[in-house]
Amino acid sequence: MRLMQEWNKACVICKAKGEDGIGHMADRCPYDVGGGYWKCMERVRTEIRFKKFSGCFGCGLWQGICHRWVRNPSNARWQRRSGVRCQYSGVLVRAVVAIWGEKGRCFEDDMDSMMRSIEMPGLQDLSHGGFEQGVQFLGKRWQIGEMETNRLVQMFLRWAEAGESPVG
Repeated sequence: MRLMQEWNKACVICKAKGEDGIGHMADRCPYDVGGGYWKCMERVRTEIRFKKFSGCFGCGLWQGICHRWVRNPSNARWQRRSGVRCQYSGVLVRAVVAIWGEKGRCFEDDMDSMMRSIEMPGLQDLSHGGFEQGVQFLGKRWQIGEMETNRLVQMFLRWAEAGESPVG
């Protein structure tokens, strides 16, 4: 997946701002004054719970993309490959948190409307204490064609589509 390769090799904070992000990674980004990005990213990373069959629990991507998985020829199900790590471990969460931080309210409004469209019970607006619900939403299953993945992938694709800057 070309987008994952691009975001894996760049500073996700700069990339979310529409810059190329080449020359440093997010841990050395001059835009992350005070470490707010890392605090938020770590919180999402530790709190997200991917629903069963929604992707690789290590990177969040569809098993067909992640090297950690292989399709079993006898039953067409995905099985984990022993001793193999995700080639994009953490990239998806880092990218979505950076986009969320840069896009701000617009990103939250988009996620709020998506959450309402699937009628999440007890929904609170993300800006009014609904952060946990937003993280819960990102781990939910999402199907596109025959591919089952999760809403984290959906939000990434929605904002980073076709290699364009995810911010206006």
